[in-house]
Amino acid sequence: ADESYYAAYLDEWLKNGLGGSHALMLHQTAELLLLPAVKLYTWIRGSERGLILFLRGIFLAMAIVASLCHYAFVRRLRGASVAGASALLVLCFIPFSLPAPSYNTIGMFGMLSALALYGIAALPGRQSSYGSVPAMLSGVAWMIVVIAYPTLALGLLALVAMAFVSACDRSARLWVAFYALVCLFFQCCGACLLLAVYGWTRLMQMEQFSTTAMQVSGSMATKWAILLAPFLNHPAFAALFLAAAALGVALLRIGRRWRDGVWPALL
Repeated sequence: ADESYYAAYLDEWLKNGLGGSHALMLHQTAELLLLPAVKLYTWIRGSERGLILFLRGIFLAMAIVASLCHYAFVRRLRGASVAGASALLVLCFIPFSLPAPSYNTIGMFGMLSALALYGIAALPGRQSSYGSVPAMLSGVAWMIVVIAYPTLALGLLALVAMAFVSACDRSARLWVAFYALVCLFFQCCGACLLLAVYGWTRLMQMEQFSTTAMQVSGSMATKWAILLAPFLNHPAFAALFLAAAALGVALLRIGRRWRDGVWPALL
């Protein structure tokens, strides 16, 4: 049902154009990112036949890009075997059994790519190059993430704040400030795109409608109850989650030889 829901935005835009759309749900900002590719597909194909399969192909492409970014970062820290095993998990994971581009999947793959690219750029020896390509690409990825899933802007703010506070010297803080400016530039580009397409009034209507329809304005107690429900209702899942966390902590405390092996990553 979700897969067809997201495709419905694209189907309507192909038939009536963006100006003829009456949809208000904020989810459509994610689908806006796909519109150029979908228009190209229908132009080449001559119809919308096979559109769902094409969108699944885009999902696979996003997974491949995210796994490659993840691999490139982890390989610099833990070697090829651990990087390959963990990148394979990224490639094979299908959230919510939804192998299609949506605000969730674009946000997930985009943020993973943005964080991995930031990690590559921030590694010792790379920070001195203010024109770092990974830093720029990370900014682009964050722009895509926030367009698709606007509240994930908080993740970007948290990253910049934590990086700045934990910077060890003035040079590192200057690099974080540079990275923040890069991200700010691309966030402004994303905001200009949305304003040019929808306008300020319609964006506010979309936000208000989405907040009401999804009932996301409840108390924090309600949100915590929803968050804890999977752990309380599924003891096996809770046990596996805690075991994985305990294994991670243990691997940090024991020798590096064990951390670099492929088996910890697979576990």
